[in-house]
Amino acid sequence: MDSYSFARWIVRLLEGSFIPSKPIRELRNLTRYRKSIIEEISSQKNRIEKHLQSCGFKLSTFLTDIFGVSGRAIMEHLSYHGKISAREVENFVKGRAKSKLHEIKQAVNGKVDTDAYRKENDNRAVKKTLTIPNWLNIKAEKANINFSQVLQKALIKRIKLDSR
Repeated sequence: MDSYSFARWIVRLLEGSFIPSKPIRELRNLTRYRKSIIEEISSQKNRIEKHLQSCGFKLSTFLTDIFGVSGRAIMEHLSYHGKISAREVENFVKGRAKSKLHEIKQAVNGKVDTDAYRKENDNRAVKKTLTIPNWLNIKAEKANINFSQVLQKALIKRIKLDSR
């Protein structure tokens, strides 16, 4: 097949393809980005709820949305004080949740160790100095190896942590 025939073949293939206009492509990109943000928010909310439950706070059992007005107020109090008494709960429960006040009081019998949580979930990068033989460094760089990623995976495996 010569170059002219090949070019005609490519043109025929592209004629049937739909290429959306720039505004449509931008809208699709924004929609995908919005979806990823919503998924990230949901993931963080699930992490918070899981941690609260592990500390003895079963808010989602009685609150439809623990991130509603009442739930956020209770969580804010917990973030500052680490615990909440049944009497204090009354000050934070609003609206329809007041009908479940007795159950909510029973659901908040735990204690949040905020320092331990921060330490366990602190994902800030920490700079470490690594010493390896020069020949190994050269081969690893040629192979485009990410030293940080390899070290993290090895440490997680070595100390038998679930990957985060």
